[in-house]
Amino acid sequence: MVETKYAENRSRSISLTLEQKAEIEATYDFMWEHVQDAFLRPYGKGPSPIDTRIVATAHVLGIAVLTDDRDMIELAKEFDVKTISSLGVMKLMLEAGHIDDEKVDQVVEQWMYENDIPHRDWKKAFKRLFGREAPVSF
Repeated sequence: MVETKYAENRSRSISLTLEQKAEIEATYDFMWEHVQDAFLRPYGKGPSPIDTRIVATAHVLGIAVLTDDRDMIELAKEFDVKTISSLGVMKLMLEAGHIDDEKVDQVVEQWMYENDIPHRDWKKAFKRLFGREAPVSF
């Protein structure tokens, strides 16, 4: 069944040493305090605990985070964690020849159809990355 396949996929995780796990936990604790002080108390919203743990993990491992979530991007920026957007990933895939412009447009059209666009300025980002106007809604 399809759901089983996705659940199985999500159950896998990266292999971490005990030292990395401890460092991630300490980094998460520090970042979560920051989230509460800089986001939650003053604004009532911000990165979730899992989003914060993802940024902490990326920080410790020295890897980028793939996200379009503005709060995660802001938190990552504050801790010098590189982020890449879904549009950025598609641009890399296009440049590597893994997808073409038609596939990029299909993904964007699906976002619009599902009302699941990355953020309100996504059309500007699309034009900057792809050098053309974004597809229009159908």
